[in-house]
Amino acid sequence: MSESQDHRTVLLLGRTGNGKSTCANVIAGCDSDDPEQQLFRESETAVSETKDIHEKTIRIEWRRQTYHVTIVDTIGIGDTALPKEEVLKSLSTICSKYKGGLSSVFFLVKGRMTKEEADALDIICKVLFTPQICTVTTLIRTNFPGFMMPNKVSADIAALEQDEPGRKVMSMVSNVIHIDNPPLIYPHGKETRAQSREALLAKIVLSEQVYKPPEIAEVNKRISNYLEETATAEEKIARMEAERVKAQKELEIARKEAAANEERARLAREEADRLRQENALRRQRISHTHHSRSGCCIS
Repeated sequence: MSESQDHRTVLLLGRTGNGKSTCANVIAGCDSDDPEQQLFRESETAVSETKDIHEKTIRIEWRRQTYHVTIVDTIGIGDTALPKEEVLKSLSTICSKYKGGLSSVFFLVKGRMTKEEADALDIICKVLFTPQICTVTTLIRTNFPGFMMPNKVSADIAALEQDEPGRKVMSMVSNVIHIDNPPLIYPHGKETRAQSREALLAKIVLSEQVYKPPEIAEVNKRISNYLEETATAEEKIARMEAERVKAQKELEIARKEAAANEERARLAREEADRLRQENALRRQRISHTHHSRSGCCIS
């Protein structure tokens, strides 16, 4: 599918539980808490409801203009219920399915930035795609109630720069958008989602750049190399851990042997002291007997 003047393709990425499907529904203007009515099934748990690539193309009216937006919801990066290889292979299909290009990539993060999230974005940029994807990538800070307050937004961005994961992610995105997508049953939930939607649509519609994914064969080769390197690194770590455990056990055995030797030495010293005391007492008795006999003879 090629990007035309009135067509946009937005890709949603992020770890499981960070609100990708909810964000997709907000972009689509889907105002329903009923899973059967939602375009993208949402979940309030850490278990991903999206087990594969899920897309919908919708018609959007925005500022008196009509746009067709393809929303691509993806499998959760870091979904522990699925092997890493399966997750990467699923995401790699984006390269062949959206050759026409991606106008926006939203990387969703909720709460404190973690090393795992920073590493996930690094894999997205360097393994699944190329670093050029950063030019259309936006960090979406979800579940941020103060998203309409500039001072809180600025404070959050400053906080992101304070630790390594945040700095790493900020170096790989073109900008940051804060939103809040509470359940519709919450007070002002619908109004809050509408405000978030406006911010997201502005970014999607006004995006002028288009990122063209690499060929699928190239991506699959990079994935294979990455998995092989990861496996080698994990094996090395496993060997190092096994050696550490072995050394720890040997040290513990040596400590126990040293303690046992010290205990044996202590017992030997005590036995030697006991024998010396007995010998001294025996000599005293012999000496006393000798002196007693000598006294009797003199009398």
